[in-house]
Amino acid sequence: MPTPEVFLYDAGKADAYYNFPDYVILGLIGLESYMDYYDDVAFVGAHWEEFTRAMTWLVNNQGSNGLIDLAKYQVVFLGTGAGMASGAGDWESANAWIEVAGNVKTAINELLWNDTLGNYALDVSTPEVYGVSATAFALTSGVANETQVKLIVDALEGLLQGPGYLDSSDTDNTTHISPNTNGFLLDALL
Repeated sequence: MPTPEVFLYDAGKADAYYNFPDYVILGLIGLESYMDYYDDVAFVGAHWEEFTRAMTWLVNNQGSNGLIDLAKYQVVFLGTGAGMASGAGDWESANAWIEVAGNVKTAINELLWNDTLGNYALDVSTPEVYGVSATAFALTSGVANETQVKLIVDALEGLLQGPGYLDSSDTDNTTHISPNTNGFLLDALL
């Protein structure tokens, strides 16, 4: 399994950055699934420094409003990442990530939940636009309460388009169906 460093641009330099943040986040989610399935503490322990750098980078992208600026709904990984940290014996990181996850969940419900729409917005700047990724990650991360779960699942009908769901409710979007976000939604609905 590749470590997050494969996505690092200018690795080993002071100004190194992750060129493809979504893939780093997806890699971390994959790592958590791998740990759930194989319980390979030795692998995680051997690469813990790299994984910690990736998580630190993710957490450091938390904006002043409490949301993670890269992908607001990636809170799905923070709580489970804390489980990996505790498995690796890094209780300081585990506790810090649990705290950040709680803060991000609060910010998502305060800033992205739209009572009128009965759904989570994709972005603070477009509170009337909801989408598959917001629905999927709100479900899998535990951000949504029971009432919200029912409302957002019921609202999926408005996105249904042939074999899948449109990426968003944006009126300019009549054909965009992402297999990635639909895959996350499928997992969330199971």
